Amino acid sequence: MLDHQIRLTNFTFGSFTLVGATMTYDGHLVVAAQNGLLVLNRALTTIEDSYPLPSDQILTNSICIDENGGVYVASNSRTPGGKGLMQKLICKDGKISTSQADGAWQAYYDGGPQAPCIKLGHGTGSTPTLMGFGQDKDKLVVITDGSKRMKLVAFWRDEIPSDAQQVAGYDKRIAGVHEVTCGLGTSTEWIQSEQSVVVGGYDAFVVNNINVTNQEINDKIIGVIAIGPIVKGPQGAECVRWNTKEKKWESKWTRSDVSSVSMIPAVSIKSEMVFVCGWNDASGWEVTGLDWKSGATRHRSILGKNNRANGAYAIIQYLANGDLLFNSVAGPIRVKY
Repeated sequence: MLDHQIRLTNFTFGSFTLVGATMTYDGHLVVAAQNGLLVLNRALTTIEDSYPLPSDQILTNSICIDENGGVYVASNSRTPGGKGLMQKLICKDGKISTSQADGAWQAYYDGGPQAPCIKLGHGTGSTPTLMGFGQDKDKLVVITDGSKRMKLVAFWRDEIPSDAQQVAGYDKRIAGVHEVTCGLGTSTEWIQSEQSVVVGGYDAFVVNNINVTNQEINDKIIGVIAIGPIVKGPQGAECVRWNTKEKKWESKWTRSDVSSVSMIPAVSIKSEMVFVCGWNDASGWEVTGLDWKSGATRHRSILGKNNRANGAYAIIQYLANGDLLFNSVAGPIRVKY
């Protein structure tokens, strides 16, 4: 039963698409559109505030929020190769602040060209992910950048530590930069992701979603349906650890043979596994569980060659009893083990 709805068309700064929505800890809904953000009351009756992105930026991913009203927005340059912009806005009592006095900040990161498939935009393919909570030593927010061979970028979330060393050539807000390889050779032209960085403690997991083929794929929807069964899919995954003592990234393990086409991976801290969904030429679509510590394959759910088992940008989820909730292009499927 519909409780309430609100029309936003005239308030999204000319955006054609909404890319995300999330709730603040003090009970306001922040909606992200391509060209800016809106803050709504939870009853969906009032637009309480709005924030337009800089005119050279566009948002293609969702946003995340911390417990103190920090809103993390990673936008892309509208120009190929242009710098993307990572921002921390402050949302309190339904109002957005960009003031440094309130804790807001901005920092540019590296963009790149338009990827040939799967990935949108010229910058990050990641919704920002928070790392470090409570009494943890370092508080970070992490994304992948827009370089052809992407880098994992960590930003200081709050005040920059007095002992932090500036990464050469980067904004002082950037805590660390790691060149992702996924175990692939230097001749690999593209290593890029359209997925959020998966974080568990101070470990971060990323996947490669790009494989360059002779077949041009201009439509992302057609691409996400065809890649795997028809067009050769991407391979590669890597797990990286943030060293809180030396304040830098360190690679834990890589897997050049792992397929992750377009679904958002998920980690189970209890089982110490990270799950991806990819295509295997012999058996079709499968959800693969990799050991969080070593990268070894510990689990395989073979879903077969029917494209109903294509997750297409959805997140891998497990229910409380351990059943897999697989969000397919054809609708959700429950897999009982």
